[in-house]
Amino acid sequence: MSNPFRGTSQPRMTRLRPDIVLIEHSDPGAEAVHISTNTYALLNAGRMLLVDTNVSHLLPFVRQLSDDGFSPAALVITHRHVVGGGDALGDLKTEFKIPILLHPIDAKHHQAMASGIPFENPMGHPVLSEFGFQ
Repeated sequence: MSNPFRGTSQPRMTRLRPDIVLIEHSDPGAEAVHISTNTYALLNAGRMLLVDTNVSHLLPFVRQLSDDGFSPAALVITHRHVVGGGDALGDLKTEFKIPILLHPIDAKHHQAMASGIPFENPMGHPVLSEFGFQ
């Protein structure tokens, strides 16, 4: 693997394993201290599970993976502040017709509710089972 990406303004996609893609990006504050935000695409049988991949400048990577034969299955948001920091939830839901998964406790928080996105409960969700998660 090449040098790890840390804090550059250009997002980068790196295949960590055949079934795990790391998609990194930095906002200006993170760039100044040489850190990045990690998001992921987990690949399985021609499908992809997105994890915290919710900002518009990452959509070209999602589209590239889709063009490579991996159709998006769902977007998992790991915690509520990720919702407030993203601007592509609606675009992902509309373009790829995928559920957006967020735990119900986080979905009730004002940061998540302000998005207007109807979140689905990830607990026991069939898409997560498809990727080997409970």
